Amino acid sequence: MDIIKADIANSNDWREFLSQNYNMFYDNRFLEYNDVFLKGNVWHHLIFKDKNKTLAILNGNERFDEAGKVYVSCDGVSFGGFIWNEKIRIADMMDIIRIFKNYLVHNDFKKCVVRNSPNLYQSNANEEYEYSLLVEGFNVNKYAITNIIDLNLFEFEKLKNKKK
Repeated sequence: MDIIKADIANSNDWREFLSQNYNMFYDNRFLEYNDVFLKGNVWHHLIFKDKNKTLAILNGNERFDEAGKVYVSCDGVSFGGFIWNEKIRIADMMDIIRIFKNYLVHNDFKKCVVRNSPNLYQSNANEEYEYSLLVEGFNVNKYAITNIIDLNLFEFEKLKNKKK
């Protein structure tokens, strides 16, 4: 299995994978505004391939804190994390997480923050992804609860003041 650091503006593999598994938080047309406003992100967008087949992609960048260099998936957008090929096996998922951990070590990252997107944005949401992260030593430090509201039925007046 291979890991490729991708220039997503010019990566056919990235574009092809997104065409089948679209998520705007991984689209270069969405991410490039960070560069337009000179935010100075050092990107680490990664493609995970096996026998020329893309199994997953991961958006990311580096930043620094008191611990040192931190991999974040992904500053500049609301969410990140892996997008998996629809037919991926859990064994491949775990291999990819292991390869990703090696990438972090070899690129001198001291910490990693993965902000997984809500299930709403995942075409094949499952618990195997989180399980693979936990087995490979990642920890959950925060859960964000998201809600979907039918705006046709929503009545703002019924909310209590704290929620307003």
